[in-house]
Amino acid sequence: MPGGVVDSLKGAVFWAPTTALLYTRWALATSISALPVLAHALYTRKNLLNDLGGLFRVLNALPLGRYCFSGLVAAFAPNNASYAAVVTELGEGKCECFQYDFPWYRNPFQSTHAVAIVSLGELASGLAVVASLQRIPGVRGIPVRIEARYLQKLRGTAYASVDASPVLEVVRSGGFRGGEHAFLTPIRNGAGQLCAEVTVTWSFQTKPAASASAALVTGTASRSYKSE
Repeated sequence: MPGGVVDSLKGAVFWAPTTALLYTRWALATSISALPVLAHALYTRKNLLNDLGGLFRVLNALPLGRYCFSGLVAAFAPNNASYAAVVTELGEGKCECFQYDFPWYRNPFQSTHAVAIVSLGELASGLAVVASLQRIPGVRGIPVRIEARYLQKLRGTAYASVDASPVLEVVRSGGFRGGEHAFLTPIRNGAGQLCAEVTVTWSFQTKPAASASAALVTGTASRSYKSE
C-alpha cells in the first residue's frame, strides 16, 4: 500500500484523539500556570503579553509551562496551532522550537510537507523578532518575504533554531534608519542533520520622532504598533 495512503488512514484514525490530547495538555498546563503568572504580574505590575521573552521565562520555570506558552502563541496565531509547535527557548533575539511528526503533516513521500517546514521556520523567526521589538522603543517591523531552501527529506520531529541577535543589535544601536533584514532559520531532524533553511525578510521602520508638529503622528504610530 502506498505510503501516502497509509498516512491518510493513520490521520483518519488518530487525528481526533491526538488533537484532544494536545488540547487537554494545554488546559492542564494553563491551570497549573495561571496563578503563578497572575501573582508575578501583580507583583511586578507588568503586562507580560507586552514582554513575550519575560512571559516565556516565567512559564518555562513551571511544570508544563512551555506548553502553556506555546498554546498562547497558537491562540494569537491560529495557523501555527495547526502544527502544534512547542517553543523551548525564547530571549535575546533567539528562539528554539520543535514540531511533532504527525501523519497529517506529511507529503506523499512520507516526509514532512514543505508548508509545515515553512510554518515552523516562520514561527521561530517571528517570535525571535517580535519578542525583541517589544524591548526596542521607536522601531516597528513586519515580515514582507518568506523563502525556503530544501536540502533533504525531513522525517521525524523537526527542530528550528534562529539567532537574530546580530541584526537586532544593529536595530537597537540607535543609528538604525529602517530597511529590510533577513533572518535565516535552519530546520534540522532529530539527528541534527540540516534538512531545510527558511529565510524571513522583515521590513523595519522607525517611528516619527516626538515633536510639537509630529506629536499626533507619533501617538497614532504607537497605538498602531501596539495593535499589531
